[in-house]
Amino acid sequence: MSSEFRVTIPGQPPSANKQYERRAGGLQLARRSGVTTYADLVTMLVREAKPGRFYPIGQVRLVFDFYLGRSVDADNMLKILDDAIADGLGVDDHIFLPCVRTLTTKNPTKNIRTEVEVQWQQALRPLSE
Repeated sequence: MSSEFRVTIPGQPPSANKQYERRAGGLQLARRSGVTTYADLVTMLVREAKPGRFYPIGQVRLVFDFYLGRSVDADNMLKILDDAIADGLGVDDHIFLPCVRTLTTKNPTKNIRTEVEVQWQQALRPLSE
């Protein structure tokens, strides 16, 4: 049985190219606080939207519609989003098949968002690992 749900994430996703900064002393890298805040928001929204019976069989397709303010490479946004969505779903992101369906830029600030459609084949009950 095929299943899906949709989640809307406000704001522009951060780029993976700029997700880390050097810590004091310059030897270690740390994730920028804005990236962590955005990823935590994505995880929370996905958890809230996820149906109670989420038992995927095989791969999970993620269809992205980006409505952005400024131009950015789509693949630079996907890693941060994939990791946060995986946390929200409680799965490993290696099962994801991401697809960018829409990417528009120069949208008004109030319309900047990412819409994600999560699609999967549903098992009748949880599968043992």
